[in-house]
Amino acid sequence: MELQVIIKEQFPVKEREYNKNGEIRKFATKGFVLTDGMNEFYAEMTGDKARNCGSLDAMTAYVVQIEMRHRSYPTQAGDDAHTTDIYINRIKQYGV
Repeated sequence: MELQVIIKEQFPVKEREYNKNGEIRKFATKGFVLTDGMNEFYAEMTGDKARNCGSLDAMTAYVVQIEMRHRSYPTQAGDDAHTTDIYINRIKQYGV
């Protein structure tokens, strides 16, 4: 899905380690609070895209290509909870 957005807030790149099949790997993420004028949402960029993104101008309009993924998980009370994670696949200045 593509949306035209404005950046309300952006966070620095964070790197964390995780274990995959006994091998320690690093995971990079950069978070954004975005708005399309009606909706406000948190989305993140991961991997090398996050590492190479740099700081973006909050006064500029951007077009983002996003991907949404649903997750469910059990709560402490034993109920099912649901969340949608939003990932930025591509971001570019609007009109460029």
